[in-house]
Amino acid sequence: MAARVGVLSDIGVKHHCPEFFPPDMVVQKAMHPVHLQTNKLKGIKPPRETKTFTDFARYPLNDLANFATVAAPARQKEAIMDAVYNYRKRIGSTNVPKDSKDGYVLALKDTHIPFGAKRPEDDSTSIASSSIHSTYVPAELTLGKSNRREGMRQFDEEFKAARSSMEPQTRAMIANLAQGENMDNLLRIVFPSGFGARGAIGGFQTHGEVLSKLNKEYHGDHDALSKILRAEAAAKSHGVIPDQSDFMSSIFGYRSEQPLEEIDE
Repeated sequence: MAARVGVLSDIGVKHHCPEFFPPDMVVQKAMHPVHLQTNKLKGIKPPRETKTFTDFARYPLNDLANFATVAAPARQKEAIMDAVYNYRKRIGSTNVPKDSKDGYVLALKDTHIPFGAKRPEDDSTSIASSSIHSTYVPAELTLGKSNRREGMRQFDEEFKAARSSMEPQTRAMIANLAQGENMDNLLRIVFPSGFGARGAIGGFQTHGEVLSKLNKEYHGDHDALSKILRAEAAAKSHGVIPDQSDFMSSIFGYRSEQPLEEIDE
């Protein structure tokens, strides 16, 4: 089945009605205050993971409706539409009236004409369009040959700011996936907010969270997914290096596209 393009594409629909699409977890966590956990008993260290109010992304429409209902129960529907229009405007959608205060009143009139859908790439002010034309360059993954201990030591020496923000297994896996400039690009995927004086600004990332981000970033690249799978498998055990053969790729369907050389009899 052919992919939808233009105003019917996934980006086009999200540009037209962004309130029906939950944000990513990085944005969702930034929208909520951080709760610093403490313990009443002395000597007990607080957990390294930052506790947030939610561990999943919520639909903006639900939050907008709840806040509007509490703020203006007498004009609930109008308040909800005002909140939706303001949200669309801040996100960069063109599906908003010229005056958001009169948007709900105009929508009830018989002469109202709905706003036409627009290609997000045709609007330079849209966040959706800016993501299409961004200069972001993903990291090119290369499979290393370091075992868990060697990978951790190499990663900790080169990236001291990031070593306290990931699990040992994760650091060993990352060390076998990129080198040099590609490692910097790879860390931007895991920590898009960057690093501060005390480590990652986004907080501690578990192994599952890092693996989820990498799988999402390279979801269409079978070769990259195969390298991530091999690096993770080697990081789980001590003294094991990532598999360099095509056997693992053939099991999971990630076969090399290079043809096999003919064997002379």
